[in-house]
Amino acid sequence: IMNALDRTDPTLPVVERIAQAVSHAGVSIMVTSLTDFVAFAISVASALPALSSFCMSAAFCVLLLFTFQLTMFTAIATLDLRRVVAQRIDCCFCLPRGWFCCPTVPKDVADKAIEEGQKDPNQMCCCSQPSHKGGVVGRVLENAIAPVLVK
Repeated sequence: IMNALDRTDPTLPVVERIAQAVSHAGVSIMVTSLTDFVAFAISVASALPALSSFCMSAAFCVLLLFTFQLTMFTAIATLDLRRVVAQRIDCCFCLPRGWFCCPTVPKDVADKAIEEGQKDPNQMCCCSQPSHKGGVVGRVLENAIAPVLVK
């Protein structure tokens, strides 16, 4: 849903952007959830009681996750998109000018920083960079394997 939302036209109103994103991503979510549910529901007829019980629980969870994605997650994504449109900072979204630890900057200043390759100054100002660097395995995955997979 978030990937489809990122690909919508930013000049459209929030409601239309959410509708386009859900209509685009909703089909994939529904097909995946439906096939998972059917597979687990068929497996409920297994002769093994433990497997039957697991499949019953898994089928129910798949239905709940489908409902959650189309209701709660979409509602939270809508709230976040409204925050972005209002140009409010993400860690202090209730304050229009940010907070003393992370004040907001005007949009033109933020756009200039992004064009220069810096991070957006109006996003995640209170949070530090993650300390995990990935180690040797992370470097191999990032520098050797990922570029080959992305080609």
